[in-house]
Amino acid sequence: MRKKGRLFFAEALPKQVRWFEDRELDVWSDVLRQIGARESNIMINDCYKNIEKDSLANVDYSELVELAKEIGIMDKSICLDSFRMTGLLN
Repeated sequence: MRKKGRLFFAEALPKQVRWFEDRELDVWSDVLRQIGARESNIMINDCYKNIEKDSLANVDYSELVELAKEIGIMDKSICLDSFRMTGLLN
């Protein structure tokens, strides 16, 4: 991935997590179905179950942080700032 693309991805990744958390799951279901995401109905149903049980704000995002580290984007200040602004990193 080119530098510009990596920076965009680094900034956008945590924002997308919060967008998905927005509970507009019917819209996300349509989007995932349109792009051909496999088993999107299972993913959406799991999200609905989590909403009923607990607030999505209490989800542990440490695996996403680890993924960002593994793919080498967490060392970018834009990524760190984006993760902090979205509340996924202290």
